[in-house]
Amino acid sequence: MGKIIFLVQHGEALDKKENPLRPLSNMGRETILRMGDFLVSQGSKIDVVWHSPKLRAKETAEILSTCLKLDTNSLCEYKELEPEEPVKKTVKLIQNAKEQNIMIVGHLPHLSRLGGLLLTGDENQELIAFEKGSIACLDYQDTGVCALRWFIIPSLLVS
Repeated sequence: MGKIIFLVQHGEALDKKENPLRPLSNMGRETILRMGDFLVSQGSKIDVVWHSPKLRAKETAEILSTCLKLDTNSLCEYKELEPEEPVKKTVKLIQNAKEQNIMIVGHLPHLSRLGGLLLTGDENQELIAFEKGSIACLDYQDTGVCALRWFIIPSLLVS
């Protein structure tokens, strides 16, 4: 079996006017905790959590890695995961990674473009309807193409 790639859109963040750094809101934190509990309940095994340098993605990654009881060394920050970065750079990171199960915490439009590229080879095919806190689980094949295993949005989880 190839790598498993988890694509996660960061949780709800505060508005720029409230806090220019845009940390997670209380609701955003609660949502990500619920999503982390879901991953644990499913027995999800994740080797590393990659996140963009933006605070809301970093906080999302930290909460999920805590839920999954991952070592702090498993968190990696990549500028390549910022909203407008070219997704081909992220695919190169995935191809070069030794780890089998990679969680990528990021932003739109980058995540939807990355999902399109991984699933169809075309970053303009936006096949995954991401929303704040949602998670897509992909089987990464050696050919570089992925198959969607599952996708969940926070509102589907009973709180």
